[in-house]
Amino acid sequence: MSSPIQLDVGGTKFKTSKSTLTRFDGFFKTMLETSVPVELDPSGHIFIDRDPTHFQVILNYMRDDDVDLPDSEDAVKRISREANFYLLHGLMELCNQKLKNSAVKNLPMSRMKFLETYEQVLRIIANPQKPVILVYYSVSAYGFIKKPERANFTFFNISEFLDKYENKFDVYFSKLKAEVVIKSVALAVFD
Repeated sequence: MSSPIQLDVGGTKFKTSKSTLTRFDGFFKTMLETSVPVELDPSGHIFIDRDPTHFQVILNYMRDDDVDLPDSEDAVKRISREANFYLLHGLMELCNQKLKNSAVKNLPMSRMKFLETYEQVLRIIANPQKPVILVYYSVSAYGFIKKPERANFTFFNISEFLDKYENKFDVYFSKLKAEVVIKSVALAVFD
């Protein structure tokens, strides 16, 4: 068994095996298996001038070929930047997938809960877990939510609305039936 390799990443010390560092083609494999000069710090650790904040994630990925990424979009972007530096294409792909999934989760449509039938509406308001906000909307012949004809009506931003209320209320959306005549979005609150 070979002795551990000691790294100094931006002033933080890490210790791992050569087999972990050379598992993937890229920065470490090139550094350790070619004649590229290696910079050492005063205590003999291989010095890498990078931010050490997410290096543990980098090491864990190299150990397992997989890693749990944080929920913070900003942290995942920084990990992806580090993965790019170390030429870890698989980790970059994991980061891209996490960012893509995060973007989809934040779209208003993926956060909206729709009720299709009158029976569903009755079931929701009959036994609420918390107060219910039911937003009724009308749809144009083209499938888009219609803009009300009243000039003084202002549309609300669905994302902002959900950010503000979905923790306090169960928020549902229901399409108005054709026989209901209304010129704006109706809001009903049930407690």
